[in-house]
Amino acid sequence: MDMEHKRKVTAEEYYGDPLLKPMLSAVFSKYRSYGRGRGKIKLVISSQEEAQRLQVFFGPRIRGLLQAGDTLGMEVGVIEEELGKRFMLTIPSLYELLYHEPLLTKRESMIKADTEWESLFIKVIESLENEENINIVNKQFCDLTYDWLYRLWKKEPRSGYRILQAGLKNYNKSLESLKTCLKALWYLLMDWKRLEQENKTNSDKIYVSMLANFVAEDHALDDKKTLAGRLFFRALEDIYLQKYRESGEADPLEHVPAFMRKRMIYRLYHLGDDSVSSCFHKATLDMYESIKKETVNLSNVEEMGEFEVKSNLFLVENPSVFLYLVDRLKEYVDKYNISKELIRERFPIMICTSGCFQTAVLEYVRKCIERNSKCRIYFSGDFDRAGIEMMEKLEEYFPKNVSPFQMNAKTYLSGLNGKSRRLTEKDRKVLAGKSNELARLMALHGKKVYQESIASDLWEVLLIEIQCVETISYQTYGKEEKAMENRKLEIFLSYCWQDEKIASDIYGCLSKIPNVNIHKDTIDVKKWDSIKKYMHSVGNMDYTILLISDAYLRSRNCMYEVLELMRDRMYKDKIFPAVVSKEIYNPVVVADYVKYWQDEQQQLEAQLSNLRIQNLGSLHQKLKIIQDIASNTADFLDLIGDMNNPDIDEITVEISKKLAEWGVIHPEK
Repeated sequence: MDMEHKRKVTAEEYYGDPLLKPMLSAVFSKYRSYGRGRGKIKLVISSQEEAQRLQVFFGPRIRGLLQAGDTLGMEVGVIEEELGKRFMLTIPSLYELLYHEPLLTKRESMIKADTEWESLFIKVIESLENEENINIVNKQFCDLTYDWLYRLWKKEPRSGYRILQAGLKNYNKSLESLKTCLKALWYLLMDWKRLEQENKTNSDKIYVSMLANFVAEDHALDDKKTLAGRLFFRALEDIYLQKYRESGEADPLEHVPAFMRKRMIYRLYHLGDDSVSSCFHKATLDMYESIKKETVNLSNVEEMGEFEVKSNLFLVENPSVFLYLVDRLKEYVDKYNISKELIRERFPIMICTSGCFQTAVLEYVRKCIERNSKCRIYFSGDFDRAGIEMMEKLEEYFPKNVSPFQMNAKTYLSGLNGKSRRLTEKDRKVLAGKSNELARLMALHGKKVYQESIASDLWEVLLIEIQCVETISYQTYGKEEKAMENRKLEIFLSYCWQDEKIASDIYGCLSKIPNVNIHKDTIDVKKWDSIKKYMHSVGNMDYTILLISDAYLRSRNCMYEVLELMRDRMYKDKIFPAVVSKEIYNPVVVADYVKYWQDEQQQLEAQLSNLRIQNLGSLHQKLKIIQDIASNTADFLDLIGDMNNPDIDEITVEISKKLAEWGVIHPEK
């Protein structure tokens, strides 16, 4: 007996060698398929150490030397023969020795799984009735759940059977998980008064963790950590879908974003969710604290109700970078004595996600865009797989509003150095398979760049944003506020240089009004000044005159100015269209302009595809501008076509009349 024990322990040590595991796994797989030791394995040797170990195992059966990368082909019967020679073991007895359970064929496994599946439901029904006095096949309960338990039993799609099936590796755990799930459903749908008594409240809501505590323990219904929690949520979701599928009623969650869907399903069943743990950090310009930092949770966001956001959002992943940018913002505001009262609403909002997006920040962004459809969401994360996937997630949720915040090839390459950590092979493969060119470049170099190493680059971009906001200090929208004394009304003249004569006439007429300051590029932009920065300022003007002609609608610079205007949800009230050609009112002509920009986009995309990503510079940003122009041209011209625009010869007179009518200007008599 002692000798037998010693022999088996030795065998376990011998065949428990990790270098033999790939070969043995292939052997066990063949045995499951055939029910005996037949067939042939093919094994790709992954390392030199594995090659040497197999060389020793097979001895003279292998001719020549095995090397890493070789493919070893061997009959299963030969390997079984070796097992018998060394330790008098068969394939099934070796498996049982290593894993302490029998080696079953596929057919045996299926029969065993079916038997366990059937017995699971029978035992759960009996246990709940005997131990909890709950009749889970009660007709009322079945009707309320749309026969969920039966559909789960019969493995219907969407019932959650795969969740339960995966847990059957531990039968007793699966049994208790299903009992916990059904108990929670029972009290939630059939015995709410018992829950009220237990929690000493008459509230129409109970928190998930408190329901869990009543039926089992505090975290028993955690859908991220427990089998019962995952099954419980799937049950609620399936019952919810079944209800609206059968009734034909409108789905109340049809337009709910994916990141809020789970919470909303819980809430439909009067289950309170944790809305305080989901949070983010925010920094804004404040009247009293210069730059105000605050932590905002999901509950705060949902309680905000209607709120106006005129500024852009800058999202960063890492807290240290967020704090660095906030410090720089505070220094700048204090140093230059920025007028907080006048530019506060347009000052960029800084947000720290502290890693992957939580529901709170996504819901906040959604509300910002809801109030201002042109709000831009700039995102910067680490240059790693997680950072790329965060950017993709934002673009998926808010495709028209998201832009990279220095998440480009140039910044990535500038951040690479000898200290850059390597990407895992798995992450490299995932990044290489993405359509995102930045992701493929990262896979090529095989290294990460953390956000901390590009913090100064982020500040330079943020500074440009602030300076654009500063261009016009007085920003008001109310008509009464616009009549403020001791300041001039700022009007931007947007035109194509081909229409210089008409633009000069308009400039000459309006510049004579005492309290009007009209901006024109040939006057304002000095030699070597930034044209882009000047175009950015269009969104900060009180009003903009758009000299719309065929040349204007085919000019990238002019249409970029239109995009800057459209970022303001109230831009319709701040423009005076001066239409040179009335052909733009024709839908056929509108379609032609849309096609023009589509063609421009395709041509640039074709050219960029021939360039190496590290040589692109800012060309990708220019492509994004053209894409935005193409997607907004029709909406813009539709708005212009809906306005009763005066003839071009009357434009200055009508603008003056309108401003005087509003009390905005007081022209000299």
